Amino acid sequence: MVQSYFEGENPDSDEMDQEYPYNFVAHLLPVPNLEWSPLNIDITEYLYRETIRPVEGKMVALTFDDGPGWYTVQLLDILEEYDARATFFVQGDRISENSAAMVRAVELGNEVAGHSWTHANFTGLEPAEMAEEILRTSTLIERYTGVRRPFYRAPFGAIDDMVEQVSRALGYAMIGWTMDILDWYHLDSDKMYHQIVDNVRDGDIILMHDIYESTIIAMEHVIPWLIEEGYTLVTISELLYHNEVQLVPGKAFP
Repeated sequence: MVQSYFEGENPDSDEMDQEYPYNFVAHLLPVPNLEWSPLNIDITEYLYRETIRPVEGKMVALTFDDGPGWYTVQLLDILEEYDARATFFVQGDRISENSAAMVRAVELGNEVAGHSWTHANFTGLEPAEMAEEILRTSTLIERYTGVRRPFYRAPFGAIDDMVEQVSRALGYAMIGWTMDILDWYHLDSDKMYHQIVDNVRDGDIILMHDIYESTIIAMEHVIPWLIEEGYTLVTISELLYHNEVQLVPGKAFP
């Protein structure tokens, strides 16, 4: 449920920073013809309304940022071959030209959530700009897939007090990671493979990017290896559910 104020703040407080009035989010709520809209589900009920697969044993959540792109289709082929699932944190301004891949991802049981519209660092944005990045992306995801997640991943994982406040006011939690293989930096498929197989643990959330061919090549070997080792490749929602994690608007997990 979207709130038009920051929890705990007094709208009559003289100490409030007047540059960001307590009800600034109210001015961002939808009116006819706006291109984005707020979250319309209660985050506290979200996980119990989702279809979650039963999972026994070890779990890993593979997550891919910055798509969808040319290589997303190849990654989906691999996931489908092994009946595996992943979560895609997509960049809004790339959705329309690659919408078919995103729709297919959801049809295969994968999860799609927002990763901003332009990949801007949220800590350098005004609150209204930040809200637009979040809402515009999630609205377009819902338009194509019919699904909107109550969480997103902040670009660069950059989160400060204002990012938390805006996210809380909009009703969104944030998803981080437990393993970053820096695929964007070294572009070395073999190194990616060994980083994962040498360090993966039950419950890991692995950060990667589906816009690099080298990452997709690595997944051709990582995904079957994980399955052979007894891991179920799950979505973020499945990982949260089976670990009894309750998301909190404005807070990051893990």
